[in-house]
Parts: sequence; C-alpha cells; structure tokens
Amino acid sequence: MLGVAKVLAAAAVTAAAPAPHVVFFLADDFGHYDSTVWNPDAPTPTLGKLAAEGIKLDRHYVYQFCSPTRSSFVSGRLPIHVNTENHPSSEAGGVDLRMQTVADKLKSAGYATHQVGKWHAGAYLAGQVPTARGFDSSLGYLNGMEDHYTHHFGILNGTDMWNDTAPAYGTTGQYGDDLYVARSLRIIAEHDTAAPLFLYHAFQNTHTPYQVPEEYVDPSDPEKVQAFFGMIRHLDTAVLNITNALKARDMWRDTIVVFSADNGGECLGKSAGNNYPLRGCKYSDFEGGVRATAFVSGGSALIPAGKRGTTSTALVHICDWYATFAAMAGVDTADAPGHGVPASDGVDVWAALTADAPPPRTEVPLSAKSVISSVNGTVYKYVTDSKSANVWTPKDFPLSPAVPAPSCAKGCVFAIDTDTREEHDLAARRPDVTAALQKRVAANAATKWQTGADGYVGEYTHCTSLDSYKANHKGFCGPLCSKGE
Repeated sequence: MLGVAKVLAAAAVTAAAPAPHVVFFLADDFGHYDSTVWNPDAPTPTLGKLAAEGIKLDRHYVYQFCSPTRSSFVSGRLPIHVNTENHPSSEAGGVDLRMQTVADKLKSAGYATHQVGKWHAGAYLAGQVPTARGFDSSLGYLNGMEDHYTHHFGILNGTDMWNDTAPAYGTTGQYGDDLYVARSLRIIAEHDTAAPLFLYHAFQNTHTPYQVPEEYVDPSDPEKVQAFFGMIRHLDTAVLNITNALKARDMWRDTIVVFSADNGGECLGKSAGNNYPLRGCKYSDFEGGVRATAFVSGGSALIPAGKRGTTSTALVHICDWYATFAAMAGVDTADAPGHGVPASDGVDVWAALTADAPPPRTEVPLSAKSVISSVNGTVYKYVTDSKSANVWTPKDFPLSPAVPAPSCAKGCVFAIDTDTREEHDLAARRPDVTAALQKRVAANAATKWQTGADGYVGEYTHCTSLDSYKANHKGFCGPLCSKGE
C-alpha cells in the first residue's frame, strides 16, 4: 500500500504543480565512462554533481548512432518507427512532416521552445527545420558532423550552420559549442518567466574531429587524449554556465534537467570514447552502443527529496521523454496522425523514476534486429551484431587497446540484468528463450517504417539541386525543397 500511496502522491504533486521549465541536454558520441556519472576520475565535476543531486538512469536506451536517436526524441517514436538512417540534408529522412514533435506538444501548452546545436532530425524539406517543427528559435547545424571551427561538412562539401530560417552567415571561425552556449545563455536571459521554457540543447562535443579551444587542454593529460578530454571539459563547463544562468534568473527551482548521450562513445580507429565496463560502442547494439549515460536533475519539487542521489534501473527509451514532458505540461501524451504513419511509442516514465511505480516500459526494441524483453519474468537481450564495434574498452582506453569480443553474427542472448558486460551467451543453452526473443525481433521488424520511404513531401514540392542551393547561399547547406510556387 505504501508504494501505491507514493504513486498517488506523486500524481497529485504533478497535477498541482505549474508546468516546469524543461532543459534537455544531448551530448554527442559521449561514452559511458567519459563522465563522473559513472567514472569518478573523469573531468566533469558539474555532470557528477548534477547526477548526484538527481536520479541516475542506469537503463536509458538510445539508438546506436546519431540521427535515429534525435529523430526518436523529437517525434516520440522508436527509431524503427521514424528513422534508422543517417541521411544528410540532401536526402529524405529524419522526422516525417505528419508527425507532431515534442516541441509542438509543449508549445501547445504555452511553452517557449528553443533548439540549440546539432539537429540531424531531417532537413531535406524546408518544413523539417527546427522552426518549422514547433521551435520558436534555432541555431545550429542540420547534419551529423562538421569541423568545429569552419563548420564545413565534408559529405556535402559545404558550410552547415542554420539560424532560424536561413543559413547563419558570419559564424565561420567561431567554435561551435561556444556559439551554442552563447545562444542558450541569451535565451535564458531574455526569457519571460511567466511562461515555461523548453530548451533543447544538443552539443557538438564530443564528436570528431577532436578540436577544442586551448584553454580547455590540460598538458598533464596523455597527449593521445588531450584534445578529447578538453572537449569533455568544455561540455561540462557549458552545462555549468547554462545551469548557473537558470539559477541567476531564479528559474532553477522550477526546472527539470535531463541529460543524455545520443549513443555510446565511438571507439573505432583513432576515436577515444570509452564505454567501460560495457561491451561495444557506437554503431553497435551492444550495451556500450545503446545504453546511454543519462540522468534527471534540477531544482523542481517534481523530483522528491527522497529520490535525489538514487539510481533508477527502470527501462527508459529516449522516445519516452515525449510523453513524459507532455504529461508534465498537461497535454495529450500521444500522437496518432493516421494515413499509415506510425503513432507515437513513448510512455510517461516519471512515476517510475520518482515514485516507485511499476515501470511502464517492459520492452525496448533497440533496432530491427535486437531487443530487450522479458521472458518468464527475466529480462533478456537478443542481439545480432558482428561489426568491428564489438569490443570491450578497458578503463584506460584508448591508452590501452580495446579487447575484441566473440561474434554474435548468429544472434546472442544475455540475461542483461545480471550480465551487464554481455559476457555469457545463453542462446544455445536456452533455446526456448532464444526462440521467444527471435519472435519479438521479427514482430518488431515487421512494423519498421522509414521517413521518406513513401515519398511524402507535403507542400514542399519545389526542389533544387545541392550545387544550385550552395551557389545561391554562399556555399552553405540547407533544405533543398521548399513550398511550390
């Protein structure tokens, strides 16, 4: 009965409290062991303090690489129901025009909505840029990676920086994450506190290339990781400056902060992301690729005092923040556009995180070939993955090399609650479990849906070539299709 009382009390507080300010931080290619959330020796005092003051999310899942994770958060859908491709802005992808975004939801509840930093959730159509998807303002880049200073995106051989509705001319030469922090600080300084704020701040750090202003480099670090560790320090300082700005405006006491990585750290080639003790890294469905560093924090009373400093093991997928934030705002938590477009998948996880309610999510389809699901009361993971990202990174990676792991090309089964490192494959020993999980994978794969596959472009039928667009916009990239004339 005590558990029920806690859940009912939490629901009453949520219903009575005003809609909180919501700040969602998304770090890029940030490894499980790259911060003090899980590594006490990492150079991130701010992240460690915020996590210690809030709730660590030990089972927070994302996609194995960039754009699908971002599309999932923005749309409230599992990646397999919105986008599993990393397409550049010259191709269809990201979030379908018919889907209502998390910014649309919060804007309908009276929120001021702002996007800062990396977008990568579709920009082939002018109707897919952030200010056309429910955000009041936007500053950032539309694609997946670029030089931190020149903003050059090699795949499209152009400059990628976007400000609201047009290329952000005049920004070349400025460090990307410095630009983004300055914009977020300005948004907070100018915000009318009579309305709740939704700030989606997506860092460029710690994505390659490894570049950072010199003042963040510690020469006592091993030379091999000096730039990477400097990028981590820059990210941590950025979070400190943004949270301090909220405190200076007396907004912190009404703020919920969620921090997550978009995928595991990248550990291939000369990359330095470290996912110790987990198996795998970016581009892998092993835990190191999809079990993101994440926590909830902030000054809001929606986080009970008794839950601060705890760790939640509830299953959470990044798409769940769509429904969770909508519930906090007091608006419908679902989106069902019809016409063959998948409905939203996210579930409200707040009571599970803060009031010991039963976790509403009991399965996580990680991709069209991997799943976490319960079989006879035990949580198992089925994963098919034979890529080179199938490794274990040691504590001191990349100073010591990654250790190759056995192939799972034919499918592996792990009792993931007790075998966090995915060391003991049960596929042969538990054929009943293997068959049940394979059935779930097949059922999920049968529902797969990709933005752009049906050719839908809405009113955005007036298209130009990439070369023509760049020639007319000083070498900058942008949406190739606009509304027909």
